[in-house]
Amino acid sequence: VGCCWGGKAVYYAEHSRLTTIHGFDLPGVYEPEVSWRFAKEKGVNNCFFKTGYAEEMPYEDEEFDVILMDDVFEHVNEPEKVMRECSRVLKREGTLVAKFPSFKMAYAHHLDRAIVFPGLHYFLSMKTWVAGFNDILLQPKSQLTFEPFDQVVSTKYHRCITRNLNGLDFAAFQEIVHHSPFEPLILKLIPLGSRGGRRKILKKIYDAVFEMKYLQEFLAHFVLFIGRNGGNAFPEQIPEIRHEY
Repeated sequence: VGCCWGGKAVYYAEHSRLTTIHGFDLPGVYEPEVSWRFAKEKGVNNCFFKTGYAEEMPYEDEEFDVILMDDVFEHVNEPEKVMRECSRVLKREGTLVAKFPSFKMAYAHHLDRAIVFPGLHYFLSMKTWVAGFNDILLQPKSQLTFEPFDQVVSTKYHRCITRNLNGLDFAAFQEIVHHSPFEPLILKLIPLGSRGGRRKILKKIYDAVFEMKYLQEFLAHFVLFIGRNGGNAFPEQIPEIRHEY
C-alpha cells in the first residue's frame, strides 16, 4: 500500500520467495508504467502495479496473505477506513505490517524538503512554518528550490497540519487498532538504531533518555504494528478521536 515508484516491491521480489507482489499508489501522482519498466530492467516478472486509494483498495476480498505499509499511515485521509480495507483484502489470519511516524515524533513534521532540524512543529505551528517557507521561496533572489508546501488543514487528529498529513499519533493509532478486526502481535514505538564509531556514546545517552516514558514518543524513530486479521467487521461507529498537544 503506497508503493511509490515500486523500488521496494522489486527488491522484495529479488530477495524473497514471494509468489506475487502487488503495489499501488495515488492516481495523478504515481505512474505505474515507471514501476513496470524498472521491474523489467531488473528481470522481475512477479510484480504488478496500478493506481488507487488506500481507503478503496483496487483488489478483491481476501486476495492477499500479507499487506505492507511503509511510511503510509501518516498520509491517508481516513486511517480507520484504511484498516477496514486492509482487513477486507487480506485473507483470514493474514498479516498487516505497518511502519510510520507518529506526528509527535521529532522528525515527523515532514518539512524535510526545506529544513531538517527535529521538533520544529513543537516550536511554531505548521501554518507558520509553511507560510514562512513558501514566502521565502517566492522571493526573487531566493536560492531555494524545494517544492512549495500545500495548504494547511484541520483533521480529527490535529487542528493545524499540511494537507498531505493526518496528524496521527501513537495513542490515536492504538485506539484505531483497538476497534479494528486485527489482533495486535506487535504494537510499539521503535527507537533509533545502533550506530558505531564516535556516536556510541551519544547512542548510550539517547537510550537512557528514551527510557523516560514521557519522552519516548518524541524520541522514537517510528511506530511498528504487526497484526493478524480476524475478519470481523468494524463497529458501525468508531469513537471520535482527538489527540493534540
